[in-house]
Amino acid sequence: NEAEVTSFLNNDLYKFMMLDFILAHREYKDLIVHRKMTIRSKDIKTAFVIPERALIEQLDAAKNISWVSKKDLEYLGNLKRPNGSPLLKQATLNFLKDFTLPDYNVSIDENNNYELEFIWPWSTSIMWEIAGLKIINSSYLYNYIKKAWLSNSEFTQIINTTLSRLYSDIDIFK
Repeated sequence: NEAEVTSFLNNDLYKFMMLDFILAHREYKDLIVHRKMTIRSKDIKTAFVIPERALIEQLDAAKNISWVSKKDLEYLGNLKRPNGSPLLKQATLNFLKDFTLPDYNVSIDENNNYELEFIWPWSTSIMWEIAGLKIINSSYLYNYIKKAWLSNSEFTQIINTTLSRLYSDIDIFK
């Protein structure tokens, strides 16, 4: 019964840096982009596990966050590059003052997975990426465990499998 995304700072620093870049280039700021988040794994069926109403409630809760508090802006404004200059431009901080997430569309693909779609200027739709991923991932895990009535050992096995995949991916990147 809690929102998965509760703060503007529940985001990846990289997204703020991308936003900074986008806003610094007029040709990108208002460029309409079509973003679609899909589940690539054929083994996962999010639409069978996450109730659509629960997913929409989570997405709406994120969309209705009073996204940028004064404290958040102060924190972001105090981030510095190694040379001591501000990490983010003042124009980016000004943009974030009144920022809210744009609308979204939810659909179900041919593999019975939810797809989240955003067709907005790049400067606003980019901020959905981390929030949307967190909501889908957390909702899936929560509802999977709830539906499967997993024991502690079964849950531990799932976590161990997930960590094993993560470490394998890290090895690939190394």
